[in-house]
Amino acid sequence: MATEGTFNGTLMQVLTSSDGTSWVELNHFISASFSLSHSPRSTTSNQSGGWETKAEGMRSGSLSGEALYAEDATNGYTQLRTLLKNRTLTYVRYTSDVSGDKYEQGQGYFTQVEKSNGGPEETMTYSFEFEFSGEPTQGTIS
Repeated sequence: MATEGTFNGTLMQVLTSSDGTSWVELNHFISASFSLSHSPRSTTSNQSGGWETKAEGMRSGSLSGEALYAEDATNGYTQLRTLLKNRTLTYVRYTSDVSGDKYEQGQGYFTQVEKSNGGPEETMTYSFEFEFSGEPTQGTIS
């Protein structure tokens, strides 16, 4: 049964896949943001009366997130760094594991990975940026 009411972020996870069918959970995941954007194109001309006019334009999607850094992670910073370095087309899914909930997924590229120590006596983290190539799809967990 799908999650009811407000959503507890602890349910969410980020998964990666090389083929879009076999998914691996990102280790030590903390948070993520899924975003869709639309960049209207300019149609401004001399007849626009000094006002900028627009028409439909390009759409894009991205996923950014943060996780705890661990040297022994099987799907963490080192693996995402390798995917970025090799410019590997990768599938990503942003989801819970609750039957009936919606997920967002698609293929694209990791465009940034960054690791950071939080300061003295703080836990190291890493962040990532992923850009979809084509339209991300939304589905329902069965």
